[in-house]
Amino acid sequence: IEPNQTLALSTLALVKAGEFYYDEAEELVEKAVQNEPENFQNHYRYAAVLSRQGMTEHGFVSGYHPALAEKMRQALKKAIELNPGFTPSYALYAFVNFVRNEQLDESLELLRKALEAAPQNQRYLLRLAELNLRKENFIEARRNALAVFRSAPTDSLK
Repeated sequence: IEPNQTLALSTLALVKAGEFYYDEAEELVEKAVQNEPENFQNHYRYAAVLSRQGMTEHGFVSGYHPALAEKMRQALKKAIELNPGFTPSYALYAFVNFVRNEQLDESLELLRKALEAAPQNQRYLLRLAELNLRKENFIEARRNALAVFRSAPTDSLK
């Protein structure tokens, strides 16, 4: 009915990416960004669609090509610029850096900002522990991991 409706385009792109139709997904989300470039969700979803390209069906990722990582970072920077209160943008940006083992100090800062806005988000705290572990900040990593273990609402998160 409305072929240029950005929410529909970007949502369908996420579905297509989840089904491993990456080219179709990228086209759809690019169209959403072009139609509504000041919508932070379009930029976030663009990065989310791209992030699926390196993942298995279970959500595991072993790496991202440098050019792909840079496209995701640029989209996430724009999403953060448009809506600094939307914490998933910070978390995805930190995840991209974690996977690439790049910009780890920046990622720690991004997650701290996300935790300021969403202090109860256990997944952000767990990612912070992973980043600290990667940087060999073992005491801080342990402190973060124990905080998750002590307060996580589900056994799977623990």
